[in-house]
Amino acid sequence: MPNHQALDNITHKDVKILTEQHPRFGDVHSYATLVPSEIESAQVDYPIVFRKNSQSGKLETIVLLGLEQEENLFLDDDGWHAHYIPLSIQRRPFMIGFQLQDGVENPVVHIDMDSPRINTDEGESIFMPHGGQSGFLQDISSVLNALHEGHQALSVFVKVLTDLELIEAVDLSITLNNGEKISVEDLFTIHQEKLEALSGDALHKLNQQGFLKSIYMMIASLGNLSKVIELKNSRLD
Repeated sequence: MPNHQALDNITHKDVKILTEQHPRFGDVHSYATLVPSEIESAQVDYPIVFRKNSQSGKLETIVLLGLEQEENLFLDDDGWHAHYIPLSIQRRPFMIGFQLQDGVENPVVHIDMDSPRINTDEGESIFMPHGGQSGFLQDISSVLNALHEGHQALSVFVKVLTDLELIEAVDLSITLNNGEKISVEDLFTIHQEKLEALSGDALHKLNQQGFLKSIYMMIASLGNLSKVIELKNSRLD
């Protein structure tokens, strides 16, 4: 079980964080979640699709990193091989938790003390010697704030697409160079035929909401499936 603690400059004054990307830190999952503000950057490298969150049942945007569980084809012992790393990866081992203050739940930075990134000898310091926040922690706080705001924006994005019936289920069936067949299920994507059938007014409204660009970028990102398959085949050699 993760050991999540609210961050403070007394309990965690000596904690340092290893920030390099390596499989030993556990980022070897086949997908990473994404918020709408990241779509433009992420579509350069990854296929972007929707999946249902296993706990909430709500749709979320993800980048596809592998074709099987516990497989990140963009990560190896030499690091992360892509132009952009999702914020949900960048923020680790930090996350936003909530504390009740005067009847209001306020977001507070938490840290997973069981993370293999944590030590007291090397890496980025969280706090300055006098107790103030380090530049590293300030950067992490910006990442967490972007994620917090992004999750709220995602709810609106998904609702608009759902109301317009622009989301459809898709299963990926892939045959690798060695003849192995892989099926990636429970994914969703943009329904392009229904998108093309929208009225001018509906398209204009999507554009005004800032969603139309993200929609087309998600569609374009599917071309990166060939890159994922190529990476998978290269590891079969």
